[in-house]
Amino acid sequence: MSVESPGTRLVALAALAVLGTDRGGASTPEALLTRAAVLGAQARAGFKPARVPARLPACPADARPVVGPTSEAMLMRVLNEPDGGLIVEWAELAHAKGLRVPDSVAPALLDWWARQHDRPEVVFWVLGQRGAWLGELNEAWRKPVAGGGLPADAEGSWQTGTTPERIALLKTVRRVEPARGAALVQSTWDSDGAEERRRFVEVIGTGCTLADEPFLERVLDDRSRLVRRAAADALGRIPGSRYQGRMNERARGLIRVERTRGLLKRGVRGTLHPPQTFDESWHRDGVEERPASGTGQKAWWLRQILAAAELTVWTEATEAAPAEVLDAIAGDDYFETALGAIAEAAARRGDAAWCAAVVRRRLGNDHPRIDELSALWQNLPPDQREPLMLEAATHRRVSGDDMLTTLASSDHRWSRAMSAGALKLMSVWSGRATVAWQFLESLDRISRSIDPAMAERFAETVSAVYPDGPPERARASIDRVRLRADMHKEFAA
Repeated sequence: MSVESPGTRLVALAALAVLGTDRGGASTPEALLTRAAVLGAQARAGFKPARVPARLPACPADARPVVGPTSEAMLMRVLNEPDGGLIVEWAELAHAKGLRVPDSVAPALLDWWARQHDRPEVVFWVLGQRGAWLGELNEAWRKPVAGGGLPADAEGSWQTGTTPERIALLKTVRRVEPARGAALVQSTWDSDGAEERRRFVEVIGTGCTLADEPFLERVLDDRSRLVRRAAADALGRIPGSRYQGRMNERARGLIRVERTRGLLKRGVRGTLHPPQTFDESWHRDGVEERPASGTGQKAWWLRQILAAAELTVWTEATEAAPAEVLDAIAGDDYFETALGAIAEAAARRGDAAWCAAVVRRRLGNDHPRIDELSALWQNLPPDQREPLMLEAATHRRVSGDDMLTTLASSDHRWSRAMSAGALKLMSVWSGRATVAWQFLESLDRISRSIDPAMAERFAETVSAVYPDGPPERARASIDRVRLRADMHKEFAA
């Protein structure tokens, strides 16, 4: 068996074709072309010839049916000019129907997946048994991925695995046996580097509960500041944790509430009293002593503590709703610091009421910053996120450019109502091709989010902006939504 690569052999075959089969020793032109086709397929599949002592193991059987020829053609289309978003959406649709890719397409899809920095698990799932089998044959495709079942010797795999392999294993363990994850991490803790420890803690911090508290509390004593910070972030997401109790108690000492009485109603006024000195015990809980350039020390300490505390600290102290709390402290010298801390806490916890209150407060500014607003709704579920996005996009203080930026600030798949509202807002650009370069900046992301059932309305709205016809970039966005619509129709059939 030759151990030359398929590419090298193709070059030699091309030289033979130039000479002619009658002079080069090939049997017939048909045989030469057949050999070239085989070598080309091997090259695309990443085939690496080698001398092996035995036959390759057979690919395990896969009971799942393959997608139909139309869906296969759509996948090949988005793979030819790789569009990551469309590839993932196609895979999600196939996975939802319990389908897998045909064996002939698996090498091309696996090759794309293996080259991605953030490899989507759903793409690997639709590759089926063929994907895992091919991955074992080609080192470039052999990438760790979290699976549905544990290996027979998880502890041994943890001890000998690379960092990416261990992270994939840890994710699998956390899905199947959550309590076993901390034990795996602790088994090599003393020999692991700080970056590895930080990444392991972040995995455990996703979906952590009070059962993980003992391990995370011990991590707060780690020698690395970044590892301690990761543990503090994880503990801050566990309601009722001791860490949360400590931060709540510190925050309560910084808030003063005064109740006022009027002729018609009672009110409340809040004042903020930042720490005067740094408590060394704060280091353990991730509070940093030295502020960033341009920030005062006391304001820096105040913000960190308030951001880590639960939002109930505010409502319990004032007996007021979120919007009323912001009104109560609006006159304080440290209001902007507190507002930033509340925004951070609301975004991290995905608290819809607090996120809405902060968004509306910031929309009252002369020039609201869209990046600050969008950070607030990213962790909200779509049914709570979308009304807030539309409210921000239609606010009188939000410019036309910022309106589009607001619509493009979330990459989730929009509902029909959100899509209709966005198209209505986009229609104000009709006939304004002279400034439509700004329109194009957000159009790409919008085309990935809008409900594909509204593909033709999207095309009409975009086309109306350009009386002389949409430019290539706009046409690409229209084509993308139409292809998404075809994909959804095909899988729904």
